[in-house]
Amino acid sequence: MSLGGYNSQEVVAEIKKLLSADTRGPAVQKVLAMSSSISNLGAILWHAPGVALGLLQDIVTVLPIYEAGLMTKPNVDRITATLYLFTIIASDPLSQSHLLASHIPATLFPFLSVASETTEETVVLTVAALSFFISLANPDPASFAEFAFGANLMSFLVTLIEQHSGAVLQLACLLTRTVATSTNGPALMMESEGMLESLTKAIDMATARAVLPSTKQAVAEADLASVAAMWHGMLAGSTGALKKTMIDHPPRSLLQADANQRADEGTKRLIRAIIRGDVSGI
Repeated sequence: MSLGGYNSQEVVAEIKKLLSADTRGPAVQKVLAMSSSISNLGAILWHAPGVALGLLQDIVTVLPIYEAGLMTKPNVDRITATLYLFTIIASDPLSQSHLLASHIPATLFPFLSVASETTEETVVLTVAALSFFISLANPDPASFAEFAFGANLMSFLVTLIEQHSGAVLQLACLLTRTVATSTNGPALMMESEGMLESLTKAIDMATARAVLPSTKQAVAEADLASVAAMWHGMLAGSTGALKKTMIDHPPRSLLQADANQRADEGTKRLIRAIIRGDVSGI
């Protein structure tokens, strides 16, 4: 395992600070700064007792303020950083399946709700939440698709596609594409009453509305065109568009990501040391 110039005691000290509400804010920023240098950081954070619960506590505490539209910039910055720490956990194959099976993803759904008044703060948090779900969807889109339909995530995506533009629209379409091109996505879509029609309508509305000349908007339109073609093909009973999409964007399984899935011995030792609370031998 690579610590990228950090020693194990320093890493563990910052992770332990995530356990206390008094030290969690600065520690979140510090651990985020470490993330590009430390391999399997997501697994380390997930297996460190109390860390995920502490991060979730911060999010749950702020949800009533968020839903009331009273978020301050410091609150937004802190919760955005917390969401990106969860994204790191979601990106690590060693912690991803555990996270997907937990109640944490559904707890983040409020950040996907379209507020009565969209502000810069709500958009930032929605983008961070969508980034989390995109990371959670790979490299096992089939398992994520089961979750997306079972937990009603797709309804949130429909609303985001209907009412947003820019980065939110782009990411919502990307996540929809990931679900749609999973091995079980089309079957789940057909089994979900009214979902195919609702999503097709939302994509058509967004396509008609998408006129902003920004790069992000252009990417969003490209995603919309591809997904829309697939949905219309399915509605028309044609599998041609669906097959083309599946060929262009084949699903990746955990078996194909086997090289990334296995932790090296250094990561395992550090995880065990964190659980024991003793890193003197690392």
